[in-house]
Amino acid sequence: MINPVTLPIYTHLIPALILLVTPIPITPLPNLLLLPPTSQTLTLLLSTLYHVHEYKSPQTSSTLYLRLDQLGIILLIVVNSITGIYFGFYEDTSIRDGYMVLIFSLSIFPITTHLLLPSRYTSSPEYNTLRIISLTVPALSAVIPIFHGYLLHGGEYLLSVGVGWYISEGVVVLLGVFVFTSHVSPSGGILHSSGRSFHFMGVMQAVRFWFE
Repeated sequence: MINPVTLPIYTHLIPALILLVTPIPITPLPNLLLLPPTSQTLTLLLSTLYHVHEYKSPQTSSTLYLRLDQLGIILLIVVNSITGIYFGFYEDTSIRDGYMVLIFSLSIFPITTHLLLPSRYTSSPEYNTLRIISLTVPALSAVIPIFHGYLLHGGEYLLSVGVGWYISEGVVVLLGVFVFTSHVSPSGGILHSSGRSFHFMGVMQAVRFWFE
């Protein structure tokens, strides 16, 4: 039965199962291409695990699963960024490596805070804005290499290497952040909460990846 409790479970479990049974095409391209679907599947499964225990487990156990859920999101952001940089600057190795160092450096803050800070940081509503900032800063850092790539190669080249998909991903993520932080949500129905609306936007971002 679909209800506000089971919706987050199904919206993560079903895409994860689809990814698990979808054959990965064998191509001459680098194995780096295996990272996005692998990280997508792992993130969706971690989110499923959290939502299964969200209302059933003791607070300590639920907080542990929430930390894993959020770390999965950080992993997905980092993987999406480094794969985009790898192919966007495929022939500019020094620039490519520099931006990869930047992405990894920016990911240290959210990873350490989600692992080391007290549990109230992970789950308390008063820290919602800080959590959102720690998750979106690494993602928004992609704006810098995109603009740099435009200056070097022009817009046509960026579209040819798939930057359009990354921009669409960023729009969906920012829309979800706006819904979550401003508490704008549909009146009534299964999405009657800014948290679940943001959750839905996150799943839509994952679905977008399949068309890349």
